[in-house]
Amino acid sequence: MILGRIYPAHAGIGWRGYWWIREILLYFLYYLPGYLLCLLVFRLLNRTVTIGAPPRGLSEGYLVMSNHLSALDSWFIGHFFFPRPVWFPAKSELFRHRAVAWIISGWRAFPVRRGQHDQQGMDNMVELAQRFIVCIHPEGTRSRDGIIGRGRPGAGWIAHRARVPVVPVYIEGMDAFLPVGARFPRLGITLKIVFGEPFLLDQFAAMEPNPQVSQELIDEIIVRIKELQLDGRLRELASPAEHRRQQSSEDA
Repeated sequence: MILGRIYPAHAGIGWRGYWWIREILLYFLYYLPGYLLCLLVFRLLNRTVTIGAPPRGLSEGYLVMSNHLSALDSWFIGHFFFPRPVWFPAKSELFRHRAVAWIISGWRAFPVRRGQHDQQGMDNMVELAQRFIVCIHPEGTRSRDGIIGRGRPGAGWIAHRARVPVVPVYIEGMDAFLPVGARFPRLGITLKIVFGEPFLLDQFAAMEPNPQVSQELIDEIIVRIKELQLDGRLRELASPAEHRRQQSSEDA
């Protein structure tokens, strides 16, 4: 079982045969309080604009692919999928400390080795995505200027191997909420999230995995994310006109 395989070696917890008890404890002790904290921070202390909604008809695993602006992007995106937790990768160094490992694994972070090829981490993401919701930022690094960069082939390899639906997501404002290098988040920021429709990459299904196929696949996903960026801005431009039409109708 993957849940019994991912954590003990990193967290120093010998729960290999009792992973289900551990998961229940983590859900109620860490995930639920974490969700309430996200509501407080993102919805009350900041303003969140939501366009679209997470898919509700998908009961199995799938991938959420989003642009990357801050270290807290996965927390921001993940709380919209409540009550289902969203899994996301975190640097393996965090799992060396038992207390930290318990907390962040309760928030459904799992360890990956940054700055090197981590085949085990990629295999774990594939297996997790076939059963759970997994959030990946295909650019691989945070954007310093808000421009969506090119996706990395490793993310394309994961999507190709997992063969699950992909939900594109575009976020905005997280770089102002927690700028690169900042120790604490800012308050009173307007955040935006745009959800796309889930889609399958059937055109790549019969292709043998290789770097070129992985790059073409992730390029397709990046295009979908950029389309959401444009769609969100077009809706913002249309909103004042729609408001004026509604006001005129009420006055009449």
